[in-house]
Amino acid sequence: MTVILGRYEILAELGSGGLAEVFRVRDMAIPGRVVAYKRVRDATRNSELHAEFVALSHVQHSNLPTLFDYHTDESDGCAGYTLEEATGDTVDVVALRLGQDCILPIVTGLLQALAHIHSRNLFHGDLHPHNMIVDTDGNHLKLLDLAPQIPSGGTMGALPFLAPERLEGRPPTIQSDLYAVGVTIHRLVTGALPFPDYPRMPKTGTPENLSLLGPWKELVLNLLNTEPSKRPTRATTVLMDLEKRFNQHCPATTSLIVSDILGRGAPDVVENWPASLIEQVAQGSHGVFSVVGALGSGRSFALRELRWALQSPLQDVQVIHTAALQRDESGGAIHRLIAQIPAKVDDFSQDTVYDLSEVLKAGSESSRDSGKAKTLAVDQMAQTLLNNESGLQRIIIVDDADRLDPLSQEVVHSLVRHLTLSTSTSHNVVLVLSAEESSYTDSQINQPILEITPPRFDRNAIGKLLQHAFLGCMSTR
Repeated sequence: MTVILGRYEILAELGSGGLAEVFRVRDMAIPGRVVAYKRVRDATRNSELHAEFVALSHVQHSNLPTLFDYHTDESDGCAGYTLEEATGDTVDVVALRLGQDCILPIVTGLLQALAHIHSRNLFHGDLHPHNMIVDTDGNHLKLLDLAPQIPSGGTMGALPFLAPERLEGRPPTIQSDLYAVGVTIHRLVTGALPFPDYPRMPKTGTPENLSLLGPWKELVLNLLNTEPSKRPTRATTVLMDLEKRFNQHCPATTSLIVSDILGRGAPDVVENWPASLIEQVAQGSHGVFSVVGALGSGRSFALRELRWALQSPLQDVQVIHTAALQRDESGGAIHRLIAQIPAKVDDFSQDTVYDLSEVLKAGSESSRDSGKAKTLAVDQMAQTLLNNESGLQRIIIVDDADRLDPLSQEVVHSLVRHLTLSTSTSHNVVLVLSAEESSYTDSQINQPILEITPPRFDRNAIGKLLQHAFLGCMSTR
């Protein structure tokens, strides 16, 4: 019996590569627990494995194996980490056993995993059927061997599934991953590779057995285009294509029931609020969303997840954010927002906020001059945030909006009125607020604000909700 770290009994070798070996092990500390253990071959490459572990810890998804612990073996200095063991068969075996009906859910799961990976600016780079395990019922796929530390250049991966540009030494991209998806679909549907003599291509450049592809034909041809720029640019785009082509629901992310956290909803709001927000952003529209919950319910955590998702390099949006701070002077929260705008309007600088605040301090609150100065300050600050000349959608996130300093609160109220009363789509701005209760309703506002109340969700549940429901939807843009 071989035991690693005095805890993991090796049961079998699952695979090996240049960096590491993967074993099936029994966790002797937890009775009945069997996991996979990935371990470097050479301790000098521990840093590579650690970087891989850290990267993978940020891409947890139902179609990816769950990561557990990272260890260094004191006996030889070799690092390793444990992860969920994927049980079942490879996708090609499952497709042969269950037939064509299982291919759509398999491909959907694969694309969901890729959409999640790509939203983190990571790429798989080595997609092929042996890295895709499906449970015995053919209902759920696990994508294995995600190693984000693929070098720039080289031709790592299974040759028939490598995109032509990878053979030229170019690094993996979304398009090269989607090329591998096209090869996989072709093989699952027809039982053969599209180019049997690959990398030697037929003169026509046309895959073989096209007549056997049926409704998959057009999609496979798009995915296998030899020019990366002519392939789809998002995994979620392919999911949307599948939904139209097969007239079946192929969600961009793992479906989560969110009706329990919907409070007083606005008319015609879709099932979950992230999708509604996405729809507005994608259409270049504007709107206001309020995340409402008691202290400790996970509001701030949810907004951090939301902000992190939107700030992915793959998202074509401009995110600015602020929160109430006890030390804030008048207008301090708004000053922080304006300071984050890359291209500010010429006649309004960051320092103007405090200049206007000083005007307010100098005058009597009841005086006419002070009232005019206050109105001017609020209007100028609101217009600065609304004037969006960047060409990108602007998302303004305000946490603890009900705890802002008075001047900042008035600016936020002004933003709400502009965004909910205006019928113009020129703002290109979406405002997301967090508060203990809905303080941002107004008798003049005839478009109700969507409220989200999470009484039965801890902060982990809120994080998972946003991670799954929001990220995938955002990447459909």
